[in-house]
Amino acid sequence: MRTENVQDMMRNVAIKAGFIDEDNNGNAFNPLGPHALRESMSSLMTNSGVPDTIVDFWLGHVIGEMAEAYKGVQFESLRTMYLDREKLLSISAPKVDVEELRAKLRLEVEEQNRQLQLMVNNLLTENMDLKNRQRKTEDELDKIIVQLEKQDNELGELKKLIHERTRQT
Repeated sequence: MRTENVQDMMRNVAIKAGFIDEDNNGNAFNPLGPHALRESMSSLMTNSGVPDTIVDFWLGHVIGEMAEAYKGVQFESLRTMYLDREKLLSISAPKVDVEELRAKLRLEVEEQNRQLQLMVNNLLTENMDLKNRQRKTEDELDKIIVQLEKQDNELGELKKLIHERTRQT
């Protein structure tokens, strides 16, 4: 099946359902076509509090570096987030209780904040540990450098002694 077939099918369905006429109600595009439906889903999900990166992920977009920010978010939480909002996409679903949705969003945001705070705390601890290790390594390196300079001086003295003795003989 080709893209044009899907677009034609969606246009025919919209005409038969009475949503548009043969001229798309004067629009340049079919408001019930695949692209318009994807845009509608994107708007509904974004307006219901789903982070843009997750909406892009659901739409199949490449999310690049931002994916790292959500690496800790498990698949199950994305699934639950979608299922909680699935009724927003259904034409036969009962009306959405906005206050209930806001409460759920607050809980989701709080949980994500807790997870992110945990990650930040772990990174801070790891960073402090690495700084301490670096400081110790630098101190050890300084001691080694002092020892090498001392040995280099002693070697220079030995060379002088050997050179003087070989000249005397």
